[in-house]
Amino acid sequence: MATWQISRGKMLISEVEEYLDSEGGRMYRPYVRYSYDVNGRKYTSDNAYRIAYGTASRREITRFVKDHRAGSVVKVYYDVRNPERAYLVDNIVMTTLIMTIMSTIIGFTSFLVIIGGIFFLVLSIMSLFL
Repeated sequence: MATWQISRGKMLISEVEEYLDSEGGRMYRPYVRYSYDVNGRKYTSDNAYRIAYGTASRREITRFVKDHRAGSVVKVYYDVRNPERAYLVDNIVMTTLIMTIMSTIIGFTSFLVIIGGIFFLVLSIMSLFL
């Protein structure tokens, strides 16, 4: 399991990249390159996020690019055991939150379907005796 530390880095490239998803929809992601030092050794990376991420919102990625302009100093998270692995934004929290919310909604919906089924079963049985 990776242990992440923080280093200061410098943005070399920061642009909005447009691409098509598997269904032909227009998507956006940041195209970045940055350098950072770990224990006196210089590294470069092009990972903006901890988990690969694209969105249909050009505005969101444009905001990211403005916040990480070429030449600016940025916070870089790197893997202590493998410093070549690095990213700028830890989106795993966001991804985990979305998955938790979706699981909760699906679980609650399933619960309601089961309760509804039991309710109608009881009503059906009661109607046989009335």
